[in-house]
Amino acid sequence: YEKQLAERATRRLLDLLNQGRVEWRSSGKRDQDRYGRELRLILVNGRSVGDILVAEGLAERWTGRRRNWC
Repeated sequence: YEKQLAERATRRLLDLLNQGRVEWRSSGKRDQDRYGRELRLILVNGRSVGDILVAEGLAERWTGRRRNWC
C-alpha cells in the first residue's frame, strides 16, 4: 500500500509541476536545515505544492520527526 501511495504522490507532483509557472521561495522561517539543505516553498501559479499534496492526503506536514503515515 505504501508503494502505491508513493507512486500516486509522485504522479500528482509531476502533474502539478506541469500546470504552470513554478516558483521557489524562501519559507521565511529558516533558510537551511542542520545539514545545509536549502528550505524552500514550491509554488505553481501562486499555490503551494506542499499544501495541495497535504490537502489531497498525499503528504503530511513536517512535525519535527519522522512518522509512518501510510
